[in-house]
Amino acid sequence: MTQYSQYKYNFLGNFLWMNLGTVDIGISIIACVIYFMQSWLSLDKNQPINMKIMMFINPIMILIFSLFNPAIIPIYWTISALLLTVQQLIIKKWYR
Repeated sequence: MTQYSQYKYNFLGNFLWMNLGTVDIGISIIACVIYFMQSWLSLDKNQPINMKIMMFINPIMILIFSLFNPAIIPIYWTISALLLTVQQLIIKKWYR
């Protein structure tokens, strides 16, 4: 049983520079920055102050959660935030 717990996340393998089963600080910071950019792009000028505060809180939460989970989770968050950013840019261009 100890061998299983020792290699708990090894089945995930590697992607680019990171082992997907271990914590990776680089992709955690990238996820935080991408989520901040996505929040900044979706923010409107006449939003209430609590929405402006959440623009900073959400990326910090993503960073903290990413530092305690395997690297596959921040990769998922990074890719989904990139897709949301592209979607937001298309919608803003389409409806203006």
